Amino acid sequence: MLTGYLFTYYALFFMLGGILILTFHDVFLNRRMIRCLRIATFLILVLSLSDTLEKYYAEFDHVTVWRYVFSSLSYTIRPTIMVLIIFMVHRTIRFVVILPAVINMLFAFSWLFTDVVFYFDKKNVFVRGPLAYTTYVISAFYLLYLLILSIKFVSEDSYEESQILIFMALAAIGAALFGIWLPDTETVVNYTFGVDVLLYYLYTYFQFTKRDALTGVYNRQTYYNGIRRYEQDVLGVISIDMNNLKWLNDTYGHDAGDQGLIALSECIKNVLSFGDKAYRIGGDEFVIFCRNSSGNIEQISDKIRSSVTQKGYSCALGYTSEGTISQMIKEADRLMYEDKARIKKQMKLEGRMPARD
Repeated sequence: MLTGYLFTYYALFFMLGGILILTFHDVFLNRRMIRCLRIATFLILVLSLSDTLEKYYAEFDHVTVWRYVFSSLSYTIRPTIMVLIIFMVHRTIRFVVILPAVINMLFAFSWLFTDVVFYFDKKNVFVRGPLAYTTYVISAFYLLYLLILSIKFVSEDSYEESQILIFMALAAIGAALFGIWLPDTETVVNYTFGVDVLLYYLYTYFQFTKRDALTGVYNRQTYYNGIRRYEQDVLGVISIDMNNLKWLNDTYGHDAGDQGLIALSECIKNVLSFGDKAYRIGGDEFVIFCRNSSGNIEQISDKIRSSVTQKGYSCALGYTSEGTISQMIKEADRLMYEDKARIKKQMKLEGRMPARD
């Protein structure tokens, strides 16, 4: 049995082992994400062992308590792994999401008191009870929830970044359908869980390579790629520079400067339309590529300036929607520096100190 088990799940062991090794050296993901990844990895390994032992005891000509235990364990672990995947995607733990998994666990071990879910007859044959499909209904609930989250990501972010989430949801749904309609498909289901966890880890890690660590908007390297990628799609460009960042750093410390940059980036992200891209290309410099909202580019700029002012900071902006993407970048940058000079001149004439004085 041990040899067959190791051979069946050989690739899965190396896949999950690789994930565990990576989590011990990861410098990007937060502790909650790392914890979810490790727990999910461990549970997938336990699931593979539980399924193997359940099959082993199913070959006996008489029922044993161990078959009950491992069957219940497998029923319990699958929805729990789905919950962990949902937590990794949604990043918010809600009791309403955990509750079905708890109910499923209670049903899975209800054989201790009743036969309403499942039992094994004297010949060790599996028999479904009247509530046997409860675990499948709960699993279907999690799959639907994961799919809804994936679609939500499409509406909140760019489509290309949401493709992997949709793929994960569809892969899990496919594995669940195999498990319901076809016999002896536990290996497929277990491998699918492993691949989903690996894909989401790679997806999350890839996002950190594209984004600025402090503000969460796209970084300079992604900006250069965006110039090439969206050359024909950009309808307008907004150039933004935070005023008095050096003064903030020198007066209140770099933490205060960082908080100002975070506040500015939040103001930017709050006004972006679907498909628009925001980049941090320097210490206090940001650029927005408007791909769906060029007609409102002036309104967007005004909203950003107003929001930044309300937070107690100041920024200079320049924007245009005429010319090629390279021409728009240069013109927006020129107008931004003109705006910056105008703001400084006005502050000097009025005898005002820098923002947040």
